[in-house]
Amino acid sequence: MIRVDFSQMTRQELEATRGSLESDLADYEEMASFHFANTSAHISAHEVTRERNRRQRLKDAIAEIDGLLMEPTP
Repeated sequence: MIRVDFSQMTRQELEATRGSLESDLADYEEMASFHFANTSAHISAHEVTRERNRRQRLKDAIAEIDGLLMEPTP
């Protein structure tokens, strides 16, 4: 995964990126919920872990952006 330096973004870029990440997270959570709850296909532990990690990375990025947005602007 590519690491983004959010600290170099403007407030507008941060807000737009946060919105995009929130949307991605909601999509992944909906997909995982449906896939894991409504399918009879075998889902490997590796796949479950990979999806959980993907969602956690999105949550971490959103939290990092939230922290930057809470900093006072000069």
